[in-house]
Amino acid sequence: MDTKQTFETTYYWKGSVFPITLNQPHEKQMEDAKKMIGTGLRAGDSMKEQAEDYKKQLNTIEKALWKYNRNFTEENLTKIAEGFGLSLGKLHCIWCLNICALLIMGEIENNENYGVLQYIKKNGSLIIIQ
Repeated sequence: MDTKQTFETTYYWKGSVFPITLNQPHEKQMEDAKKMIGTGLRAGDSMKEQAEDYKKQLNTIEKALWKYNRNFTEENLTKIAEGFGLSLGKLHCIWCLNICALLIMGEIENNENYGVLQYIKKNGSLIIIQ
């Protein structure tokens, strides 16, 4: 019997998910998002200004994702990232951190359209954690 188990986390914005999952809990991203917010505050950017910037970035990324009509091959995702002058990993990081920051700021609630979903894949089944 196969007892393989993987932990995965997805991040939602307006019901859309970035088509790559993280194979770890989201606590690390939440800590990094707190640091990102602090850095912004020290640079003179208010919470409101930061939240608006994060939302704009997420809206722009989501719009780019929709251009490929859910045909999320690695090649297409790489083209999207390169369109922003970023690596695919960096673009995914921005997506995740911005969503975490907005959760921390209370700008979005964690639900089926916005936020984080964590789950375990075990023996072909999904076990939802959050």
